[in-house]
Amino acid sequence: MQTDTRQRALFALVTEHIQALEQKAMFDLLPPEAQLDMVPQALTDGEESGSAGPLDMAAILRRARAKAGLDAHHDER
Repeated sequence: MQTDTRQRALFALVTEHIQALEQKAMFDLLPPEAQLDMVPQALTDGEESGSAGPLDMAAILRRARAKAGLDAHHDER
């Protein structure tokens, strides 16, 4: 049953990415003027979507360093 759940989640994720790529491809076909006309609505949509939560830059950097395999205690000067 857990495999079923994972497969559904993976399918949903892949489907979302395919849809995003299709939207990007359609956007890229638009003339630059039409692309620029879409910016104000995109900004409004982003503002109305609400807060993404607190931005913890220290935590973001720790995760990025860990993902890159860098020593978290390394002093970069």
